[in-house]
Amino acid sequence: MPYKSLYLPIFYLSLITLASVILFLPILSWFVAKMLLIKGYLHILMMLAILGLGFYRFSKIQHPVIHTPVLIHPALLVWIPACIFYLINEASLGFHTLSAILFLLYVYGISGHFLAKSHWQAILLPVLLIILVLPFEHYLDVYLGFPLRLLSAKCVATLLQFYQPQIISLESILSVDNKAAIVDLECSGIKSLWVGLIFYLLLTWVEKYRIGLRWLGLAGVFIGLLVFANVGRIIILVWLDLLLNQTNLAALLHQSLGLLGFIFSSLIIWFLLHYFVPKNSQTLKNTPNEVSFSQGILGTIFIISVILSAIHHYQPLQKNTTAITQIQIQLPIKYHLSPLKLKPQETDFFNSNGSTAQKYAFEIHAHHKIIKASMVLVSSRQWRAQHIPENCYLSQGYTIINKGVWTLTPPFNLRYLTLSTSTQNASKLFTGVYWFQSKHRTTVDYSARVLDALFNPNQQWLMVSILWQTPINPTIIAPFIRQLQMELSNAN
Repeated sequence: MPYKSLYLPIFYLSLITLASVILFLPILSWFVAKMLLIKGYLHILMMLAILGLGFYRFSKIQHPVIHTPVLIHPALLVWIPACIFYLINEASLGFHTLSAILFLLYVYGISGHFLAKSHWQAILLPVLLIILVLPFEHYLDVYLGFPLRLLSAKCVATLLQFYQPQIISLESILSVDNKAAIVDLECSGIKSLWVGLIFYLLLTWVEKYRIGLRWLGLAGVFIGLLVFANVGRIIILVWLDLLLNQTNLAALLHQSLGLLGFIFSSLIIWFLLHYFVPKNSQTLKNTPNEVSFSQGILGTIFIISVILSAIHHYQPLQKNTTAITQIQIQLPIKYHLSPLKLKPQETDFFNSNGSTAQKYAFEIHAHHKIIKASMVLVSSRQWRAQHIPENCYLSQGYTIINKGVWTLTPPFNLRYLTLSTSTQNASKLFTGVYWFQSKHRTTVDYSARVLDALFNPNQQWLMVSILWQTPINPTIIAPFIRQLQMELSNAN
């Protein structure tokens, strides 16, 4: 005789929830800390909106909607692989956002043992939406956006070579006649893809489009439209900036072209969904599986046994303990290079990430003036110990007025920032430059440095960040940069 009381399902669910929290506690702690950051409020609002709509939908179902856990269920193919990949990621890669995604897939899989099949299938879309609103834009750029930027830069260079044969692409940088432009995060198209997927899933969920081959095909069409629109935008911007020298016009059109491409792509896909994909007309009904008392016991024991085994085999990522020696540099005496002391919090941060940092003050002479500057060198095998200097300047109160790429001769690329600080009486302008280099490679793209860590985890990288106390142009600093880059190549 089926056991229909709600008390046992809730009891079993509580046991499994407790074991799951213990297993995923490291990533849950990280997630809470991440959401408490200032930029996390938007993700919280989106998650609450999705959860609110989901609870509203399920409130229309006659209760109860859960039953004692089924032992054999397709959900096993979701949550057990999620557990395995979580253990692998935590032990070898340590990418917290990936662990958070695996946790949500795990929760979705576990829920399948307690829900009717129709209910379990219905919560797939909200689960995918919650995954998409996780705070993982930076990782999207590294693992999806960076390859997309490389592909976009190559396509743009190939197309524009019919007009300007001298244009070349190196990583995400396009250059011609000692002028360069970088296809950075804002131009990668990854944000439009991210928002586009959220729009597509949300539209499917709200309007109840049926998920099938047509739906999947139109998802591919939507992605193609967004990528095509972004490549077209890059072509226009590079044409204006590098070939027609209309830098201000390119900056003016940068955001508007991206927004127009996204709007037109979204309108087209909305039209195609409406006319080619049928809707689900039936409403969810409460038809729980009939599970016997003994089956519920066996299902619970099996699930908890797997979770306890995963807890036993959990191994956090071991940090590379190989000592990082400080870079010894000897520049000509005319630069008056002198060491500066790091702040205590800076020392703690770099030491905890297995890296060393050095800070210097120096000066150069140009046009009968002395230009003062400061420099930070961060040497590490751990990519987390290094960062995008833009974030550091913003946290210190600087405003980024402009940014781009300088190409020095012989060919060497620098990422430059025009910075400003304002007081009650006046504002002052600064210039920041930075790059990353290893023994065999230099790049201005942080994503390239992070991606290299996947394939060469023991490779030591150096981050070089310089702040000039006045606006400056590349010709003035070129001799110093060449001397420094050569010295660091020999010392790294």
